Amino acid sequence: MQTGAKHVVFYLDTVSSFDFLEKTGLNVLLENRDIRKDRFQKWSEFAPILKEHSFCMCLDLAHALSANHDTLSEFLKNPEKIRQVHTSFLKDLKHTPIHLAGKAIIDEVKRIKVY
Repeated sequence: MQTGAKHVVFYLDTVSSFDFLEKTGLNVLLENRDIRKDRFQKWSEFAPILKEHSFCMCLDLAHALSANHDTLSEFLKNPEKIRQVHTSFLKDLKHTPIHLAGKAIIDEVKRIKVY
Protein backbone atom coordinates (compact mmCIF):
# COMPACT_ATOMS: atom_id res chain seq x y z
CA MET A 1 0.00 0.00 0.00
CA GLN A 2 1.35 3.43 -0.91
CA THR A 3 0.60 6.72 0.81
CA GLY A 4 1.74 10.28 0.26
CA ALA A 5 3.55 10.31 3.60
CA LYS A 6 7.12 11.56 3.39
CA HIS A 7 8.25 10.96 6.98
CA VAL A 8 7.77 8.59 9.90
CA VAL A 9 7.61 10.15 13.38
CA PHE A 10 9.17 8.55 16.48
CA TYR A 11 9.49 9.59 20.11
CA LEU A 12 13.09 9.34 21.26
CA ASP A 13 12.15 7.51 24.43
CA THR A 14 10.66 4.67 22.35
CA VAL A 15 13.80 4.08 20.27
CA SER A 16 16.21 1.49 21.63
CA SER A 17 18.79 1.80 18.82
CA PHE A 18 19.32 4.90 16.72
CA ASP A 19 21.79 3.00 14.54
CA PHE A 20 19.14 0.39 13.76
CA LEU A 21 16.56 3.07 13.07
CA GLU A 22 18.90 4.81 10.64
CA LYS A 23 19.57 1.54 8.80
CA THR A 24 15.83 1.06 8.12
CA GLY A 25 16.03 3.68 5.36
CA LEU A 26 12.94 5.48 6.68
CA ASN A 27 12.72 9.27 6.60
CA VAL A 28 12.78 9.57 10.38
CA LEU A 29 11.48 12.54 12.33
CA LEU A 30 12.00 12.69 16.08
CA GLU A 31 9.27 14.43 18.07
CA ASN A 32 9.85 16.42 21.24
CA ARG A 33 7.98 15.42 24.38
CA ASP A 34 5.94 17.47 26.84
CA ILE A 35 6.20 17.98 30.60
CA ARG A 36 4.50 14.67 31.29
CA LYS A 37 7.82 13.02 30.37
CA ASP A 38 11.10 13.56 32.14
CA ARG A 39 13.28 13.63 29.01
CA PHE A 40 13.40 14.78 25.40
CA GLN A 41 11.73 18.14 25.91
CA LYS A 42 14.76 20.33 25.11
CA TRP A 43 16.81 21.01 22.01
CA SER A 44 19.98 20.09 23.92
CA GLU A 45 18.70 16.51 24.20
CA PHE A 46 18.11 16.29 20.44
CA ALA A 47 21.20 18.08 19.10
CA PRO A 48 23.74 15.26 19.61
CA ILE A 49 21.44 12.64 18.08
CA LEU A 50 20.56 14.82 15.09
CA LYS A 51 24.24 15.58 14.54
CA GLU A 52 25.21 11.91 14.55
CA HIS A 53 22.28 10.62 12.46
CA SER A 54 20.36 11.76 9.40
CA PHE A 55 17.14 12.33 11.36
CA CYS A 56 15.19 15.58 11.50
CA MET A 57 12.52 16.98 13.85
CA CYS A 58 8.79 16.94 14.16
CA LEU A 59 8.34 19.98 16.39
CA ASP A 60 5.28 19.56 18.56
CA LEU A 61 4.29 23.09 19.50
CA ALA A 62 2.13 22.04 22.44
CA HIS A 63 4.92 19.92 23.85
CA ALA A 64 7.50 22.71 23.54
CA LEU A 65 5.21 25.31 25.09
CA SER A 66 4.34 23.00 27.97
CA ALA A 67 7.95 23.17 29.11
CA ASN A 68 8.33 26.95 28.64
CA HIS A 69 8.63 29.55 25.90
CA ASP A 70 12.43 29.35 25.93
CA THR A 71 12.16 25.70 24.93
CA LEU A 72 10.30 26.62 21.74
CA SER A 73 12.86 29.34 20.96
CA GLU A 74 15.72 26.84 21.24
CA PHE A 75 14.10 24.54 18.69
CA LEU A 76 13.38 27.46 16.36
CA LYS A 77 17.06 28.44 16.36
CA ASN A 78 17.64 25.24 14.37
CA PRO A 79 15.08 25.50 11.54
CA GLU A 80 17.11 23.37 9.14
CA LYS A 81 16.27 20.32 11.27
CA ILE A 82 12.50 20.92 11.49
CA ARG A 83 10.52 19.09 8.80
CA GLN A 84 7.09 18.97 10.40
CA VAL A 85 5.18 21.02 12.98
CA HIS A 86 2.28 19.78 15.09
CA THR A 87 -0.03 22.64 15.92
CA SER A 88 -2.11 22.06 18.98
CA PHE A 89 -1.92 23.22 22.55
CA LEU A 90 -2.22 21.54 25.91
CA LYS A 91 -5.16 22.34 28.14
CA ASP A 92 -5.16 20.40 31.39
CA LEU A 93 -2.33 18.37 29.84
CA LYS A 94 -4.54 17.18 26.96
CA HIS A 95 -4.07 18.06 23.30
CA THR A 96 -6.64 20.59 22.16
CA PRO A 97 -7.20 21.83 18.57
CA ILE A 98 -5.28 24.99 17.76
CA HIS A 99 -8.38 26.84 16.56
CA LEU A 100 -9.66 26.76 20.15
CA ALA A 101 -6.48 28.37 21.46
CA GLY A 102 -6.18 31.98 22.43
CA LYS A 103 -4.40 34.65 20.42
CA ALA A 104 -1.07 34.09 22.23
CA ILE A 105 -0.86 30.50 21.01
CA ILE A 106 -1.88 31.48 17.46
CA ASP A 107 0.86 34.13 17.51
CA GLU A 108 3.41 31.44 18.44
CA VAL A 109 2.34 29.39 15.42
CA LYS A 110 2.70 32.45 13.17
CA ARG A 111 6.34 32.78 14.28
CA ILE A 112 7.08 29.47 12.61
CA LYS A 113 7.53 29.84 8.86
CA VAL A 114 6.57 26.65 7.03
CA TYR A 115 7.44 26.26 3.36
